[in-house]
Amino acid sequence: VEQFGFKLPFQWYAGGVVSFAMDQYERINGMSNIYFGWGKEDDDLHRRIVSSGYKIDRQEPLAGSDCVGRYASLEHGPRDYSSTKRNNELLSTSRQRQRIDGLNSIKRLSICGH
Repeated sequence: VEQFGFKLPFQWYAGGVVSFAMDQYERINGMSNIYFGWGKEDDDLHRRIVSSGYKIDRQEPLAGSDCVGRYASLEHGPRDYSSTKRNNELLSTSRQRQRIDGLNSIKRLSICGH
C-alpha cells in the first residue's frame, strides 16, 4: 500500500488490494457489514481468512522487478477516530460474528453475469 511505502505495516495486514476466488470469498462470508468510520475492517478480514483455514499468499516480485503490482491510495479526508473504540470492540467479537455478518446478512446483492 502506497501509504506504507509499499511495505507491510505488520504481518497480518489484509488491507489494500486483495483478491479472492468466489468460493473462497463465500467461505469466509465476505467482509463484515457493521464497521463504520476508520479502522479494524481489514483486521476483521484477516481473522476471517485465517479462521476459515486459508493463508494469505503474498507474491514475490518477478526476477528483475522490484514489485508485483503497485497501486496509488485513494484520497482520504481527515481521519475520524470517533469510531475507534466501537470498532475495537467489534473486532474482539469478529470470530463469533463471522457466520452471521457478511455476505449472508446483506439485503441485496447483484453480481453481473450471475
